[in-house]
Amino acid sequence: MKETHLRKGTIAYFGGFEMPDKNAAAHRVLQNAKIFYGLGFDVVFAGVDKTIKADSFHFIKLDVFQSCPSKYPNSFFSWIKYLISFKHSKYVLNSLKDLKYVVVYNAHAKQLRDILSYCKKRKIYVIADITEWYENYFSLNPIKLIKYIDTSIVMKKLHKKTDGAIAISSRIKQYYSKHIEKIVLLPPLVDIYEKKWNENNIKIPNTIEFVYAGLPNREKERLDLIVSSFCSIKQRSNFHLNIIGITRDCFLAIYPSFKENNIDEGRVTFYERMSHDDCLRRMKECDYSIFFRNNSRKNDFGFPTKFVESATLGMGIITNDFSDIKNYSNSNVTIIDTLDENSIKKAIVMCLEKGKIKKEISDLFYYKNYFGVMYEFFKSFDIK
Repeated sequence: MKETHLRKGTIAYFGGFEMPDKNAAAHRVLQNAKIFYGLGFDVVFAGVDKTIKADSFHFIKLDVFQSCPSKYPNSFFSWIKYLISFKHSKYVLNSLKDLKYVVVYNAHAKQLRDILSYCKKRKIYVIADITEWYENYFSLNPIKLIKYIDTSIVMKKLHKKTDGAIAISSRIKQYYSKHIEKIVLLPPLVDIYEKKWNENNIKIPNTIEFVYAGLPNREKERLDLIVSSFCSIKQRSNFHLNIIGITRDCFLAIYPSFKENNIDEGRVTFYERMSHDDCLRRMKECDYSIFFRNNSRKNDFGFPTKFVESATLGMGIITNDFSDIKNYSNSNVTIIDTLDENSIKKAIVMCLEKGKIKKEISDLFYYKNYFGVMYEFFKSFDIK
């Protein structure tokens, strides 16, 4: 399926993303929007912006797209206002001509309810872009209670009233297929021709380099097991672990039971948080990406962007089986069955025996490969 220059109308894309690339949500919606545009739709983003100081709305040009963000909520009361106000959404919707679809990324309950009501009266299709299902448990803490109620209403009630859905994983698609007739699976996507994927001025060390990139959670991501596994392999010396996104002191604070003297300074290097482009640049210097997630609703219904980025860079990957990882795995992917130190050590040694990886950019998650499925998805709405 090729791009078309025939314009078919406008798609408004709502959500908590900060364009063009200031959070992970922005990366997803931008690649999805490139598909929409390539299929003939103009796209307007209605996200958030931390630089806006007041509730004034303006449309700005963003390459071939337009963007009209609202002020980013930076306090409890502004967050409550953000959850319940329809002012920004209504302004954007009223400003657009020839509006065919409204796509709502991980909506909040009041916003989605208001958009559904507005669009139903005007015969505009509403599509939910669903990428996660957080495990917000019931709590008497006001913030946690609001999140619990909001998530429950959206996931169990309002999403099912939409005209269609874009699911990031097969678990989400399977759940909503019983309630939504038009639903398509779309994992996180990339544009492999962007400069950040093709920078060649990269120093490749002689040692076999592993990398963990992200912000770990003590219960959900066992970075302590990764570090202890690397430091316990004594019979080899030609490999190294890079940890991006957390300092050594922060690591010890997150995992207080980890003994400081068990960190081999020559084997493990910690780097504080860095920009997305700098993180990718550091990953390009490495051979293997390593990360693990516990099986939970949040992890199994979502999809790890770490996997997408590592696979796109042509890296070897060590991980466990969660979400849809097995559906996208190849000979470069090592999946462990049990999340313990022995299993991790065994996987590391297997990779050491393979040696350094000759990396090539992969088009597995290239957005243009998904023109066909999205064309069929939009075709099912009978918009010519």
